[in-house]
Amino acid sequence: MAAINIHQEERQLVITSKTIDWLIHNTTVSVFDPVAFTGYQRQIDEKHCLKIVSYLKTSSFLPSAIICACEEYTDLAQLRIVDGQHRVHAFRLLANQEPARYADIKDVEIPVVVMINVPLEVEINTFITINKTSKKVDTSLAYVLKNKLSKGEGDMVMSRAEYIAVEVAVRLNESEDNRLWSNRILYEGAIKNSNCYISLNAFVRATRVLVNTLNQMGYIDLLWNAQTKQEEVGQITDRTADLIQDIWETVYLRWPELLDASFEEKQVLQGSIGYTAITKTLVKLIKEKDVYGEGIKPFIRQSILSFGVSYQQWTKKGTFSSYSSEAGYRLVSDSLIKSIKQ
Repeated sequence: MAAINIHQEERQLVITSKTIDWLIHNTTVSVFDPVAFTGYQRQIDEKHCLKIVSYLKTSSFLPSAIICACEEYTDLAQLRIVDGQHRVHAFRLLANQEPARYADIKDVEIPVVVMINVPLEVEINTFITINKTSKKVDTSLAYVLKNKLSKGEGDMVMSRAEYIAVEVAVRLNESEDNRLWSNRILYEGAIKNSNCYISLNAFVRATRVLVNTLNQMGYIDLLWNAQTKQEEVGQITDRTADLIQDIWETVYLRWPELLDASFEEKQVLQGSIGYTAITKTLVKLIKEKDVYGEGIKPFIRQSILSFGVSYQQWTKKGTFSSYSSEAGYRLVSDSLIKSIKQ
């Protein structure tokens, strides 16, 4: 197919088509690298790809376009996939698993839209906009890189803290055997229409401050460099996730009446009000008491168990339920600190 050039808001686009075989050999994906802080897409979801492979065994009708980007377009240019990486990876899986079927469809043409020489922010925004309502694609790492780009090259520690906070949220949310957090963090949409306690944005806003404090007090180290391995960054995520899991196990040890309460009754405690206020309180106490390193976990446990407020204050009819703002979170935090048993 001949390439069609169009312009939108001074941006150049090329509309063309490529065969399935061409796509698997001439495209790349900008996968997020937590060490170099480049890329914005997660690793492939193999389960999702296998569903596409199953479809391809009987049909090759794929009318939606693959969205790509490159600096300068030619018929031979390598393209960076913005949207469609799972479809292209499914083509590769089909070639390996069902070579006879692949031979039948490898010359099928797929529509492709290519953005030419757009700023990275535009590429990321396009990815987010296309996928922000999809449960199949997690755009959270794109937001991390977007926020980092908007802040410039200054404070990498807070960008890394935000990354760790996002990864902790995903780790807790997608752990099927996690009684407290499994499927309770909402990636996109309105929290009131979901079965989740807290939005990803609210979770990350509170958690990244805690993560930064843990870095300052020597519990984790966010000052990684080019020699740091991704496995080491993963260990930091694991250590932080374990601590936050321990925090919330202790929270329910302090207010056991709410552990087996209804979903609605847990929304205040484990939602943005309780999560943010308790996290704020722990950050303040750690800094005030100058708690360092391995002493942080037992100190947090002791602090939570010392809170003197009753569980009724966390219920839907309780005092804290109306404090759904930053000012309100501070009021709840102040109440927790004042209630600590001496």
